[in-house]
Amino acid sequence: MKEQHDYPSSYYSPRRKRRKHRSKPASAPAPTTQASSRAPAFTDWLLPTAAVLLLAAAAAGAKAALAWPLAHDSPLMHYAVFLISHGQAPYREIVDTNLPGTYLLDSAVIHLIGGGPFAWWFYDCLLNLTAILACTWLAGPRRRAAGIAAGALATMIHLTDGVPNLGHPDWAVAVFLLLALACLFQTLRSRPPTWMAGFAAFATFAATIHPPMIVLAIIFLPTTLWLANRPQASEESPKRISPPSLVLWSLLGAAIPTAAVALFLLHYGVTASFLATLHGLIPWYASLQHQPVGHLLELCAVLNPILFGTIPLFLLTRNWRRWESTLLAAAALSGVALFLAQATGSSSHLYPFIAFAALWGMLEIDSALHFELPSQPASKRSFRPLATRTIAVLTLLATVLVFSHRLRSTEHAAPYPMDTVTDLESDLTSLGGQQLSNNIQCLDMTMGGCINTLYRLRLVQYTGFLQAFYLFPEHPNAVTDALQTKFLNQINFAPPKVIVLSAHTWPSTTLHDDSGNTYSYDQLARWPAFDQLLAQSYTLAREIPNPPYSAGYRIYTLNSASPPPPAHPAATLDHSPQVTALEPPGSKASAPPPMHTAPTASPVPTASRPSS
Repeated sequence: MKEQHDYPSSYYSPRRKRRKHRSKPASAPAPTTQASSRAPAFTDWLLPTAAVLLLAAAAAGAKAALAWPLAHDSPLMHYAVFLISHGQAPYREIVDTNLPGTYLLDSAVIHLIGGGPFAWWFYDCLLNLTAILACTWLAGPRRRAAGIAAGALATMIHLTDGVPNLGHPDWAVAVFLLLALACLFQTLRSRPPTWMAGFAAFATFAATIHPPMIVLAIIFLPTTLWLANRPQASEESPKRISPPSLVLWSLLGAAIPTAAVALFLLHYGVTASFLATLHGLIPWYASLQHQPVGHLLELCAVLNPILFGTIPLFLLTRNWRRWESTLLAAAALSGVALFLAQATGSSSHLYPFIAFAALWGMLEIDSALHFELPSQPASKRSFRPLATRTIAVLTLLATVLVFSHRLRSTEHAAPYPMDTVTDLESDLTSLGGQQLSNNIQCLDMTMGGCINTLYRLRLVQYTGFLQAFYLFPEHPNAVTDALQTKFLNQINFAPPKVIVLSAHTWPSTTLHDDSGNTYSYDQLARWPAFDQLLAQSYTLAREIPNPPYSAGYRIYTLNSASPPPPAHPAATLDHSPQVTALEPPGSKASAPPPMHTAPTASPVPTASRPSS
């Protein structure tokens, strides 16, 4: 703060200030005083060069992802949308833990772009490009290079996760949160309260996909109210924003995704079923397979190469006094806190933290590369600018090298194994192909590939039970008991001709990998009633060998009272959209003949927690 003097008011007039400026001598400064510590010229092109390199690496990673198949969690949501188009209602008939926002987003992708691997890759590229543009917008007009570098870095980390997280809903959540924060920054920079509608809309839509993300909106809305009306704001921008207008525009923005979800539920008449799922299955699912805090912190270390430099730079440059840096740091910390609170250890749950921390780090590097101190006497010379720029250069170099190497390793890794899916596709084709529609049931987890196979063959499953973890619980409860009863009632009413049982069990506390996956058929011991049904009414027609940590499958065919006619190995089924007309056991329609050859199943990578 400048020293105040008791000069008359005329002394501070514009003309007096100009005369005072002209009266300053033009002589050189005294020898005892050094000029301000200016940044060297080469720092001006360091960050733009890093941005170009990171952007090129991200583009190369996206090109390599073009060859990735549609696999892991993605076919589950595609198949749920497929079942909806064939008459099954979400939450009432389709038993799923995904929220309406996920259905709306996936349905939009399928109807606007397509439902195949290329369309899914293209959708992921759109998310990546939006992340880069959002980071550039957040960085501001004078620091575009830092924003591009941050968006490219977050994209590279996302692509490093490989096939399982391509187009993952949690990556869409991170992108929506970046857009939400960009609207908030625009409100504080240019002062129109209308941008708060965008903030609330994007944040609320992210919460319709992943509910914990609403915490960020709850935190940042009151923060924005304070920043927009803080006493210091009059020096930079004398125009303040009325708190009622901020709140009103926020409510209007939040109403858009809320109305979309409400219309979705009302359209299918599943509001009660959704609320029951929201208070039953989803909380139980969220409580499964929690990881220890130490393991979760190890996963958070994915950004250590940049965070180890960002935190010292944040303190050395004293950017904690700038609201932009402080808000980004708070957003990154909120991402870590939410990841630890969920405790699942899923890499996709780190995406909000990765997006915010990458941007925060790049902006701190940009500030440090141009960090200067005012003129000081030689006796008080500070080495802080030199130390700050040195840390920034080393951090930027380490970031480019480390994350480029990680992404390159992913590009050259073994391709995602699809042998189980292709083998099962061949088997189901031999059993009747399209004739199995409405007459086949999968009991599957992610690595079993049965749902993916049904989606590839466009076969309608008999029930809406998409995953097996809630039917084979390790510790039964009221939620799982009700689902088991519902499933058995449907199966006993008119047993499907074919049941496919995957060897992938999750979660498990015995003989499991780091994610709680077990590859065996011991899950049948968890549900004796279903095991008895298989023994009485079905014949094991096919079993894929199950090496350790590999997902095999069993194919069970319905016992028939008489052998099938030679010309008609499979019964003709009802292919109407509604899954209703099925022939009960003991009818003239017979099951397909059993097969006796079994190809060897190939190893599969460790599965992650199913998406929610």
